[in-house]
Amino acid sequence: MSLISYYWKVKDFLESKKKGYSYVASSDGHIYEVRDSEIGRMVAKPHTVIPTLDAMKEGFQFRLPKIPESIFQQIYSFFKYFCDLTDVEVMLQLFFDKETKQYFLECPIQYVSKVRVNAQEDRAFLGRNSLRYIQVAQFHSHNSMSAYFSEVDDLDEKAYMLYGGATCLGMKSV
Repeated sequence: MSLISYYWKVKDFLESKKKGYSYVASSDGHIYEVRDSEIGRMVAKPHTVIPTLDAMKEGFQFRLPKIPESIFQQIYSFFKYFCDLTDVEVMLQLFFDKETKQYFLECPIQYVSKVRVNAQEDRAFLGRNSLRYIQVAQFHSHNSMSAYFSEVDDLDEKAYMLYGGATCLGMKSV
């Protein structure tokens, strides 16, 4: 029997009435060490690793096939065309077809301005079809602005996928 207990909920910890060492997860994303005894309760962030837990590393492991260079060339050409035409942002979606094992780009209907893209989701990739198609990424241009993720981007880009932004500054025709 372990002398250390682990809890995902503070309520569960409080109801357990166990004394000694405990680790309790918190809504702030941290795990706190709790020492409980007759003289009181101490709660603190551990200053070292928690020896009874396995180590984890932050990162991302891509599970799909490598995205072909030709896809990125198409994205570049699309952005370059609109940068030469007018000073607005535009967006492309990258999908993976699980049946054909191929990537393809989709250009949804979109309402654009210099600082924002409002795209309509295509029903062809929703509902039952979402079982076949995986939306892997969204790419958008930043026209004549530098390439960075703006506050607008941070608010818009919430789905679990890859996101990319590109600037048209210094783009040369391909």
